Amino acid sequence: RDSEGMQVLTNAIARLNTNPIEDEMIIFMATGGLIMANADGQITQQEHELIIDQMSSYYMFPLNILQGITTENCSDLFNQSVHNILEADPNNARTLFLYLINVLVSDHKLDQKELELLFKIGEEALHLDGRQMVELLANGLRRSFIPSILSIS
Repeated sequence: RDSEGMQVLTNAIARLNTNPIEDEMIIFMATGGLIMANADGQITQQEHELIIDQMSSYYMFPLNILQGITTENCSDLFNQSVHNILEADPNNARTLFLYLINVLVSDHKLDQKELELLFKIGEEALHLDGRQMVELLANGLRRSFIPSILSIS
């Protein structure tokens, strides 16, 4: 019985939010981050750390959530979280896109596959138009992108 009480207490402490949309944001950050980070076939330490850091703004133990995501359920969880977030406020699309940009640039290199996926998600899932996506990407790159010396050729 003490372990049940401790679990309730741990869950209450772990949750830093009271807004149900923030629950969806946690799932989006986890799934969207993993999808974007893996677009080039590998998830770097920088990408992983960014995902965890962003999730920890809402939940104290983000690894618990990440461990519950599998290749089988990642896309479904991603699509459902995007749907719920945008249903609550369509203006969140820009915020979601900016988060994906942050994941994209966190490893200090730009990959064609990552850019293609970013624009596909922006158009199909977030319903952004090309001009909006280019503007957000340009601002995100200007603000956050520091290329790796190894990525310059």
